[in-house]
Amino acid sequence: MRIRLSAQALGQRIASLEASLQGDGEVTRPVPDREPPDGFWFVDIRVAAPGYGLPQVAAYRYQEWWQSDRGAWELTAYAYDYRFGPSLSGVFGHHSQDAGDRPVRRPRLPREVRRSCSAGS
Repeated sequence: MRIRLSAQALGQRIASLEASLQGDGEVTRPVPDREPPDGFWFVDIRVAAPGYGLPQVAAYRYQEWWQSDRGAWELTAYAYDYRFGPSLSGVFGHHSQDAGDRPVRRPRLPREVRRSCSAGS
């Protein structure tokens, strides 16, 4: 199944996802959204539960990779990771990289973005 969205619809999807996760804890976005010039869009949303200065009992990270294709944005991969328990040692995760019949070129993120992503892992 392919998901293709206009730039406006993609922005709304991201905002809706972030809003829906607000009820689970404190949401952070280490990589700001922007439509990059090379035709790739990376979304990284993290949730600390319960957050807001309380002792953390769970952490959730959701990522999406989008690629521009003929005026629309196509989801090329996603991943999520849920950590829970004492010292967040329990882990449940999933990823998908199904681009159908065309090859996916996952962009290499700038060094400062890679550092911010790995710092919160």
